[in-house]
Amino acid sequence: MKIILINPWITDFKAYDEWMRPYPLYQLMSRFGNVHEFKLIDCLSGIEKRKKNGSASFQSIEIDKPDAYKIIPRKYKRYGISVKEFQDAVLAFGKPDLVQITTLMTYWYPGVKLAVDVVKEIYPDVHIQLGGIYANLLPQHAGNFASVGNNIYELYDNNETLTNQHKLLTSNELRCVMPIRMIKGCPDNCTYCSAALLNGPGLQFTELSDLIIQLEYFIKTGGKQIVFYDDASLVNFDKVLKPLLLYIIDRGMDLQLNFPNGVHARMITEEVATLLFAAGTKTIRLGYERKDEKISSKAFTVAAANLVKAGFKPTEVGAYLLIGLSKDLNVILEDARFITECGLGVHLNQLSPVPGSEFYKQIIRQFPEVATEPLLQNDMSFIFTHMGFDWNEVFAVKEEIRTNQSQTIT
Repeated sequence: MKIILINPWITDFKAYDEWMRPYPLYQLMSRFGNVHEFKLIDCLSGIEKRKKNGSASFQSIEIDKPDAYKIIPRKYKRYGISVKEFQDAVLAFGKPDLVQITTLMTYWYPGVKLAVDVVKEIYPDVHIQLGGIYANLLPQHAGNFASVGNNIYELYDNNETLTNQHKLLTSNELRCVMPIRMIKGCPDNCTYCSAALLNGPGLQFTELSDLIIQLEYFIKTGGKQIVFYDDASLVNFDKVLKPLLLYIIDRGMDLQLNFPNGVHARMITEEVATLLFAAGTKTIRLGYERKDEKISSKAFTVAAANLVKAGFKPTEVGAYLLIGLSKDLNVILEDARFITECGLGVHLNQLSPVPGSEFYKQIIRQFPEVATEPLLQNDMSFIFTHMGFDWNEVFAVKEEIRTNQSQTIT
């Protein structure tokens, strides 16, 4: 079959390429690439400026702000390649037998809809299937635009993989960043997260031998940047991540490892921190939220001390701090000072209702419109539109945290 795979645009007030890659589509290309003809159109390949660590700024264009966002004093943009570039790529491949589109945040659905509309305009009778986070969390809403699949492999003959070797993807095909997912699932069940719903029960582990084959080929074709997409990278450390780190260290591989998802601070022992540093880790983000709710201050302090002792700089290690769990912004300032005093950077996020989470269920009972309009689930807007936070007050707190951090961490 001729198959077009699409990673659609982001539509939001802000977006930054922190090693964002269409991992499910890469999995399809690898698993069936020697059987079918694929064309990957990655709308997020439009980059303005890339840093040495592989992160980058997206190209963007300002677009009309939806009514749901009128009170947000920021420009609303579409991030990624131009629509003309997308149209040209669809046409150049010729009529496909199938189009599959992955999806991420629910409130980014305007980018998904645009991709569907453009494809339908060019090839009206081609079957389009949506998958990924948005499609799985809100299948009815996504189904307004195209068919929704629970399994990206359901339209393929899995017997084909028994007789054909998986295709190894080059560094160029991966846009110079190799995503790794060693663990599917998370042992936690946070009230504001839907990982358990998306991943299913329990934990699933990737075979180390499969990772090593792709890793070796990635390096051979010029790759250096690795990003881990695990929700819990340090779970079962001795049997999962540790063997990979030792393999990299023992062979002197020149790699840069990045852990942008919040890793468990309580699991960062001195050995873990030392191996992470020795293997070439350049980015680690810890899950923090609130020190009296998520983890103890002692566990966080120990984790931070282990990372600093191993050699990590504050610019390489940070913690996510979530605005919205407490209505008292002074609590955020206090927690930010604590993180900074531990020698780590602060990365601010804002609370939003993720479909499937317990927090979401509570919110839609009070605000049913949040369930019918995914734009209202945006973390940039939700605490202002539905939780009573003031934009200027939150902005002032963010500025104070950034100022304190810049003065403390060099």
